[in-house]
Amino acid sequence: MTKKDLQALYWTKRNIQQLENRLLELETEVTTITTQLTHEPKGPRKLEDRQSELVIKIIEIQEEIHRQLQQAYDYMAKIEKAVEALPAREAYLIRLRYLELKSWEEIAVEMKYSWRQVHRIHSDALKLLA
Repeated sequence: MTKKDLQALYWTKRNIQQLENRLLELETEVTTITTQLTHEPKGPRKLEDRQSELVIKIIEIQEEIHRQLQQAYDYMAKIEKAVEALPAREAYLIRLRYLELKSWEEIAVEMKYSWRQVHRIHSDALKLLA
C-alpha cells in the first residue's frame, strides 16, 4: 500500500462527488423541461430534443459514476486490508482522510491534535503501510 494508492482513492471519490453534482443539475434541468412541455400548447419539438440530449448525458454520467464506484470499491478493499495492520490512531486518521474525505483541519479537530501533529501521524502511518 502506497501513498499513491491512497491518493488515487481520494481523487476517485472526489470525482464521483463531482459527477453526482452534475447529475443532479441535469436531472433538475430535465424536470424543468418536462414542466415546460406539459404547459406548451404548440411546437415543443425543441424542448423534446433538448430533453433527449439531457437524458443521454444523464445515462452517460450514471455509467461513469458506476465505473468509478467500482474502481473506488477496489481501492477501498485494498486500503481496508492494509489499514487493519496499523495501530488504532493511524488507522483512524487514514480512514478519515481517504475513506471519509475529511480535510486536514477537520481531522485535526476530530482527533483533538494540532494540524502539524496530524501530519506527523499521517507520515508515520504511510511509513507503516509501505
